[in-house]
Amino acid sequence: MSFAQQLGVNQRSLKVETNIPVALNADKITSVNLVRTNISIPNNASSAEQWIEYGNQLYRLGEYTNSVTAFNLAITLQPNSLDAYYGQGLALRDNGTSAAALIAFDKAIVLVPPGSQSKFYYLWKYRGAVLYNLGDKKGAIADYDIAIRINPQSANTYSNRGKAKSGLGDKKGAIADYDIAIRINPQSADAYYNRAVAKSKLGDKKGALADYDRAISLQERSANSIAPQSAEAYANRGSVKSDLGDKKGALADYDKAISLQERSANSINPQDAVAYYSRGITRSALGDKRGAIADYDTVIGINPQDAAAYANRGIAKSSLGDKKGAIADYQIAAKIFRAENNLALYDRVMSLIQQMSN
Repeated sequence: MSFAQQLGVNQRSLKVETNIPVALNADKITSVNLVRTNISIPNNASSAEQWIEYGNQLYRLGEYTNSVTAFNLAITLQPNSLDAYYGQGLALRDNGTSAAALIAFDKAIVLVPPGSQSKFYYLWKYRGAVLYNLGDKKGAIADYDIAIRINPQSANTYSNRGKAKSGLGDKKGAIADYDIAIRINPQSADAYYNRAVAKSKLGDKKGALADYDRAISLQERSANSIAPQSAEAYANRGSVKSDLGDKKGALADYDKAISLQERSANSINPQDAVAYYSRGITRSALGDKRGAIADYDTVIGINPQDAAAYANRGIAKSSLGDKKGAIADYQIAAKIFRAENNLALYDRVMSLIQQMSN
């Protein structure tokens, strides 16, 4: 049986989906699966438009690989289909193949009819996002510039351009873009979150704290309140609170971040170690050395090459009188710092070993 014979198509609408699919909860997935069984099957006589629509349906269901194949069939039937290349680009991007997605978006943009850019601004917006994912931040900004010139009311495009500017070190330019994004859409948690990150980098801790507060409030109102960014927002806000001297407030935020990570994680994510490490530092500062050690244990379990975790665990062990355990951790930290050519921290840890050996 050919791939075409295995697929189904709903012909009610022949329009390419332009929105990112919303995350589905268990009830919605069950509902989608019920709908899925009712999709009719296209055949070898199906038109390009029918394959495009079916590609859209597969995309909305998160079946990106099959969606790409459907769009490929549409392109075979209609090689100059802007809609097919656009849908292909979205599916390839969300399937983790950014380089191939870039080619698809390039082809779609070439096919934009003269004088019709205003209808297709999102092509430059999405190609900009792909370029950003590929590390080409300047290219991303150039595409976002075009998208904004065509449609100056897209808050998300300003926010994305801000991220690209921030990645190039232009924090002030990034904040200016986030300001515009928030004016257009005051409910954009993403814009508040990213502006908080940029403000913190520039030393505006109070401004960053206010933006994290707003971002977290907006995220918690959304249907997907356990998204990874929610955990990062709590962890980052905890860091800002710690910098402002609010250690107990920081500890509460780290607790929340870790709780969200544990609820949403399907596998170990090295980024999760950041919240544990930060909570370890805070616990130690508040006098909870055993709690700090437990957090450093977790960090080391996630990343056995984290020299700072070994060093700080050694300091906590030393405070509890565990001289032997402290020296063992310092020695491991020193070895890793030396291998990383971080001679300043290597010398500092060796100094601690020397002090404990006297």
